[in-house]
Amino acid sequence: MDYMNPQQFNSGTWEDVPFSEKELLPSYITMGYNLAGKERLYWKNRIRIQTTLDTSWSMNIEQFTDNSLDFSLKVSLFLYKYLELSVTTRSYNNRTFQYFPRLAAELGQPLVNPIEDFLKSFNFFKM
Repeated sequence: MDYMNPQQFNSGTWEDVPFSEKELLPSYITMGYNLAGKERLYWKNRIRIQTTLDTSWSMNIEQFTDNSLDFSLKVSLFLYKYLELSVTTRSYNNRTFQYFPRLAAELGQPLVNPIEDFLKSFNFFKM
């Protein structure tokens, strides 16, 4: 919560609503999830595999173009006294307002399906 003037999007910029007084307004919404998978042991505990998932989303409620969605997936492989290998993939999106019909329409942007958008972000071969 912030003590601020209400704002509106006008001609490509954010402006204070005319003749408004400062109010206590909700300013950000943030959600996140972190999951460290159980470490799996194989071949007499000499091989270890572990996965980690980390995701978060935040949006400024007053200026909804200020937003971000982060998604990270990490897979680690350990071979006893021989090899440590980690592969991490990360996706970042700062246009999540396009997932909401009213917000996308207000800016004249097309509505985007969040699931299709997410899957396209990991399409390394442009298929």
